[in-house]
Amino acid sequence: MLTPGAHRHRALTLLSIVASLTFLVIVMTLPTASRSTLDHSAPREKILPDIAPGSPAEVRRLVTQSLQFAALPTVVTTQIPHAIGDNAGTVLRMPDSCVTATNCVYGDRHGAGAMVLFGDSHARMWIGAINPLAREEHLRLIVLGHNGCPLVALTTASSYSPTCVTFRQQALSVIAQVHARVVILTNRTTYGGFTSAQWQSALGRTFQEVRASGSPLLMIGDIQEFTLPLPDCLARFSKKVAICFAHESAGIDAAERAVARENRVPYIDPRQWLCVQHTCSPVIGSFIAYWNGQHVSYRYSQYLAVVMAQAIQARVHLH
Repeated sequence: MLTPGAHRHRALTLLSIVASLTFLVIVMTLPTASRSTLDHSAPREKILPDIAPGSPAEVRRLVTQSLQFAALPTVVTTQIPHAIGDNAGTVLRMPDSCVTATNCVYGDRHGAGAMVLFGDSHARMWIGAINPLAREEHLRLIVLGHNGCPLVALTTASSYSPTCVTFRQQALSVIAQVHARVVILTNRTTYGGFTSAQWQSALGRTFQEVRASGSPLLMIGDIQEFTLPLPDCLARFSKKVAICFAHESAGIDAAERAVARENRVPYIDPRQWLCVQHTCSPVIGSFIAYWNGQHVSYRYSQYLAVVMAQAIQARVHLH
């Protein structure tokens, strides 16, 4: 006959077994992609398959046709619940802060040379497009910067502003040490709190600071922002996609282009791969091209790898 203590011990043991079996059943029934995220030791970029890049003609065709969507096809609507996670930070498990030469490295991690991608979250959204070129050239792709921190020395409305000066100085110190084949600068231009003239002056100073490293410079311009939130707008207006379109407007990016020209910094306008006649659709081909209203999605960035590589190689020599 079991004592009361033995009864309690036996009951607790049974409960533990039931809980363990329940957890096992839940894990085994998760979709493959969900189970893979439990393995934090595996690099996420190895888990997710790469998107085959489009040729220049294919990209041009899809962008031209992007304004013709009346209703979303099923291949797109099924992506909407997952679109918010289609960003470099999530896919590559990046920290908010990348301010050393080793903590955010892509491309050929064992390459003797390096490329640097310097900026805020608008820089890291282009990792998918630049990574294949870095691999092909056997260069490390070193990402430097912090989400919410502009690469210029200006106070912004960002909640990160008090610490942005420190992050920026750390990034500039790394750039001075790595002797990169090219430093690619790109940045959000809609922070607010300053004028175009202030931005232009501050960016000019940044060009001078980076150029002191001896590395060639290259600027990728900013993209347009969507007024209605993405991907929510697509879920709400899947039958009237045009409601979600964005329209380019002349803003501080014009000042950015001007100061790049004045400082003889080659400039790439990415909106040629996103918009038609100043109108931009959030859906291009079978891609939801933005994971939110301000950032290109990781998958669409990967799709642009060929056109991005051609644009970079036409402006700087990587050898």
